[in-house]
Parts: sequence; structure tokens; C-alpha cells
Amino acid sequence: MQEILHKKNFRSDNTYSIAKNLLGKFLVRRFDKYKSSFMITEVEAYDGHRDKASHAHHGKTDRNAPMFNSAGHWYVYFTYGMHWMLNIVTGPKNYPAAILIRGVSEINGPARLTRRLIIDKKFNNKPVSKKTGLWIEDKGINIPLRSIKRAPRIGVAYADKWALKPYRFYIKPLILSSKNTVTILQILQTGAIGAIPTDTIYGLVGLAQNKHGVERIYNLRQRNKSKPMIVLISSLQDLKLFDIRLSSGASGILKKYWPGKISIILPCKNKKFEYLHRGTNTIAFRMPDNSIVLEILKKTGPLVAPSANLEGKKLATTILEAQKYFGDKVDFYVDGGKIKSEPSTIIKINASGNIKIIRPGAVAIK
Repeated sequence: MQEILHKKNFRSDNTYSIAKNLLGKFLVRRFDKYKSSFMITEVEAYDGHRDKASHAHHGKTDRNAPMFNSAGHWYVYFTYGMHWMLNIVTGPKNYPAAILIRGVSEINGPARLTRRLIIDKKFNNKPVSKKTGLWIEDKGINIPLRSIKRAPRIGVAYADKWALKPYRFYIKPLILSSKNTVTILQILQTGAIGAIPTDTIYGLVGLAQNKHGVERIYNLRQRNKSKPMIVLISSLQDLKLFDIRLSSGASGILKKYWPGKISIILPCKNKKFEYLHRGTNTIAFRMPDNSIVLEILKKTGPLVAPSANLEGKKLATTILEAQKYFGDKVDFYVDGGKIKSEPSTIIKINASGNIKIIRPGAVAIK
């Protein structure tokens, strides 16, 4: 299901209910030749004159006038002399209520969001619609209430007791089973990252062709920035996405060991993928021997998949161990029970077609 939300979807006597319902919806920004779509993960609600944290607490001004418009308009204001903040108006006309979009998949923080999506005053007081070039879509992702956290709003210490009101809503990581493949697919396609069981160990995965997601994984794992990560693929055809052309000898070796627990280092000299090969001009690929993971890969495309632990720390063999490392910093966890396998064996094929073992692992190669 994919539905564009209209004015009626944003109007309610309960702004807090609208705020919670926005979680899991998608903020869509159209540019000249393409559009970008991001799942909304964090919002703050501001409701009425009584709310001392609201811009409308002291009445209507030129700046806050859009808050008094009817539901389904954007309220975009400038703050600290440098940042734009994006809000959706939710009240009936002349009742000031709005929801600040604080975070979306890949982007944490309202200032980073507007900077990344090039949102400024030109959207202020404009309708939330495709005609404006900035709108909200429902793609059928249902966020369970148990996965929604409430907390005080940020940066409103001046608002007395209102500063403590739990009117900030955000998604805590979803805990899924490996049977929830549809939800896993939907979330990964938003650019999210999560810990999932593979055919070897728990991996911290994200779209390999999403540079921002890849960098997020490097930062979360505290991984050496010069070390490439293993990329999971569903077929040899996926290698063409990375401008890799195989010799007949190399192709034969890959077909011999894949699907399987062997990662194979291949040359990748295209500078476009430097964020993956980290200047080494090589990337290790693997086609996992796991039907569920392969099915996900066929829909999402290649995924980076380093182990789900901090650099140099013990491998996570359960979701609980992965949670101890990453807590709420990832978007979801898939519980596959306890995994006792080893990391994949890593090999490299030289120009003459000979194999060199780079890292011993789950499969012994003589």
C-alpha cells in the first residue's frame, strides 16, 4: 500500500495522536530530476496557546502565523541564525498546533534534515502536497505502540513545567523475527540499518549503495575507516552494479563456492565506490547460503554486512548481545536465536586464478 496523505490526515483534536501516527510515514522531497523518500522516526508535538514551549504561547506574530493556518500546511522557521526547522500544522484554522519533524531514516536532528533536503522558507505556509514538492506518504509500515518511546522535548528548558511534558515521540528499534521478511524489506529500503542473522554470524546490515548508511555503520561499529566491509549479494549479476567484470576462471571459482560461507575479494577500481573499497580498490563479496537472507537481497539489492559488534570486541551470538553493543542506535533487530557459527572464510583470487586465504573461517580450504 502507498498513499499520499492529505490535509484531512493531519487534522485532529489530539495533536499528540497525529504525532505518534506520523512515525513510520515517509517524508518525500521532489527535486528537478528525482525524489528522495525517508521514513519519519522522531517528532515533537506543540499544541495550543497553553503550551509554554510553543511559539504561539504569546499569541500570533508574523513569524508564527502559519501555525494558525488550517491543518496540512508547512511551518518552516529559522532559528539560531543558521537552521531551518520543518513542522506540519495540525490544528483547525486559528488554533496553533504543529509537529516538528526531528528525525528521519539516515538523518538525526531537524537542522541536518532540512540542510540535507534543502528545505527553507520557500516551503513556509505552503500545503503538504506533491504540488509543493514536499509531502508525506503512507507505505503501509505499522509501528507497534511498544516500539514508540516518549520523552521531553529538546531545547525548551525555558518552558517551566511544559519542558518536562513527554511530547517527543520516537521509534525505538523494532524487534522482528526472521519470518517478518516484508517488514524487514520495507525498513531496509528506507536506508535503515539493523542487526540480522546471516548464514555465519549476526551482521549489522544496510544498503551497500547508500553511502550515508554505510558511513553510519562505520561510526556505530567504531570500525577502522580504512577497512572495507563485506558486501552480501544474491547473484553474480549483482557484481555488475559495482562495475566488476569477471574472467571465466574467476567466475568458475565463485560458482564453486557460492552460495556459501566464503567471502571473495574482487578488484573494484571505480572511484564511485571508494566509500566501499576505502581506497584499497578491492571489495569482499559473499553470496550467503541462507534462503531468507537471499530472498531479502533479491528485493533490496546488495547489503554491507560486517559483524554486529564493536570493532575488536566479542562477536554477538544473540540479539541480546547485539543490543548491548548498539542499544537504540540501530533501527531494528531480527531475532534468529543463538548462532554458533564462525565468520566467513575470506579468500582472494590472483591474476593467474590461484586462491590465497586472507582469513580462515567457517569453511576450511586446502
